[in-house]
Amino acid sequence: QAADGFPGEMLKLVASTVKVGLQAPKDVRHGYAEQCLGMVQEVLKAAEAGVREKVAGLESKVAASDEEKAAREAAVGAAVGEVTQKTEVLDAAKAKLAAANDESAKAKAALQAAETEQKAGDEALVAAADRKAKLEAVFGGDYALIKETTDAKLLKSFLRGSQDFGFDAQLMS
Repeated sequence: QAADGFPGEMLKLVASTVKVGLQAPKDVRHGYAEQCLGMVQEVLKAAEAGVREKVAGLESKVAASDEEKAAREAAVGAAVGEVTQKTEVLDAAKAKLAAANDESAKAKAALQAAETEQKAGDEALVAAADRKAKLEAVFGGDYALIKETTDAKLLKSFLRGSQDFGFDAQLMS
């Protein structure tokens, strides 16, 4: 594999000497075998240091990710709380809107009823004004003439006009 500070060709050379260096027990090994195993040990220490450095980097990354995870969980908790609060506000606003819509519908119905009643009252007022005008015409015109003359035709016209207003004919004669 790779060890920091050692070229690939050197690692192959050192790897090829391991088998030869370990064949003899330590107390009968040749000095060159010990030197080869020393180089192997040096490469292995460099590789171990590189691995430890990578492990330390990954552990710090994991620790940072734990902190980030905690921060994100806190943000999620805050967002959930905010959503809950805004949902409550929305529900309250919907309830107020529904109440306002009900009041508006009631007000529209009351307005329509008042307008219908006003129209009926206006029609009754116009009808009463017409009847008053006719009655004033009958009593102002024909009645005044009848008091001065005895024309039968005029009297019949007056009696017909008084019947339109519901006057009893016996009272009029």
